[in-house]
Amino acid sequence: MKKYLIFTFIALGVMLLSSLHYFNGGDPILPATPYSYEIDLLPDHLDSTNYGVTSDTILSFVDDRIATLGRVLFYDELLSATEDISCGTCHLQQFSFADSLTFSHGVNSSTARNSLQLNDLGWSNQTTFFWDMKISSPTPLLDTLLASAIKLPLTDPNEIGVSDVNVMIQKMNSTTYYPGLFSDAFGSPTITEPLITEALSNFISSMVTFDSKFDQSSTLGSSVTLTTQEANGKLLFETDCQICHADGSNFFTDGGPTHAPLPVYDNGMERDSSDLGAGEWLPGFEYQYKIPTLRNIEVTGPYMHDGRFTTLEEVINHYSDSVIVASQWIISPGFGYTQTEKDELVAFLKTLTSPNLLTHDKWSDPFPGLSTDLDDQDASTLTVNVFPNPSSEVATIQFKNERRQMTYLKVFSTNGQLMAHRSTHKSAIRITVTDYPAGTYMVKLSQEDQEITKQLVVVH
Repeated sequence: MKKYLIFTFIALGVMLLSSLHYFNGGDPILPATPYSYEIDLLPDHLDSTNYGVTSDTILSFVDDRIATLGRVLFYDELLSATEDISCGTCHLQQFSFADSLTFSHGVNSSTARNSLQLNDLGWSNQTTFFWDMKISSPTPLLDTLLASAIKLPLTDPNEIGVSDVNVMIQKMNSTTYYPGLFSDAFGSPTITEPLITEALSNFISSMVTFDSKFDQSSTLGSSVTLTTQEANGKLLFETDCQICHADGSNFFTDGGPTHAPLPVYDNGMERDSSDLGAGEWLPGFEYQYKIPTLRNIEVTGPYMHDGRFTTLEEVINHYSDSVIVASQWIISPGFGYTQTEKDELVAFLKTLTSPNLLTHDKWSDPFPGLSTDLDDQDASTLTVNVFPNPSSEVATIQFKNERRQMTYLKVFSTNGQLMAHRSTHKSAIRITVTDYPAGTYMVKLSQEDQEITKQLVVVH
């Protein structure tokens, strides 16, 4: 019997390992067969984009293995200068790859603007990807446009913070997983910056929302229909909002709002001289900002470039009653909706939500989560776990942080020397202790008005 049990455990182990393409402690966990990221067709009701590219060609460049590599790159903190931040830090799946914070926490300080959602970038509004429109090109080479835009946050000193791409590539070459992933994606283990951005572009371009109620109800022969309230909201939307947001799909058949050379808009809010929007680099476009897609808008709050509105209701109230600066598309003080009309608009906007993008594993973090005993603790209590402890290489400090509050970490030696000083709005911080002299250290964690101190033992 013992012999059979041993054989069973071995067989189970082989099955587990064969289901994981790469796994080595903190390595990403990936399925043996890549998820399907390829997008065969755009729905018929979205068959044309601002460049008139039809559904059989628009996303033909998305490749399963390249997108799989992009998924790992998107979530890998190793790429960042401080090795504790990734694209997924500020672009979270449950918020359609936006952030729930008004301003995200960068490497050194808060970001200047609210984090935009990443859904549907592969096929909509291809010339612009940032609030201030800095990346803009008239060329329809979709796979290169987004790849070009990705370089900006990758090298921004307050975002991923890569000052020397070659250093990042050296770190990637030293891993057990990147050479194999690049071989699978591109046929060679050689890592280059263009291939990095191409892989990220493939992964981000796969983030489509075609399973929304709006899309299902718009599909010929579908049994899904809008409610009376949602249908009334759609009619209002088509009358007042579609000039900038075409049915929530955000493609501009004429290259932008009527008579506008760029798809930007003065949203009629109170002026803030510290943020000129597109006017920072393009004279004459002061206080104008990118028109974002409204797909998945239900989950991407807070809203506007400065995150000033918490709810969709507040956004509708603004365009209805609080427009300060008139434009050619909307006059002050706004559209003057009744409460019923406001409710109808919000109901329609919620039909643009894609449950699949928010929950499917193929867009989730592939790096293994940290298993601790913190789950049953009171969320309001700062509870900290340090492991492994003792540690010889990397120590992880994990804590409850469901509200994503800024948390500060300091590590002191017994003589009071500051060894590390970090901050995060996530629920864990990793510190490298390889160069620490063997001994006992004090780990001090602060979150709002709470502070807790733990011991960390370093051994070599």
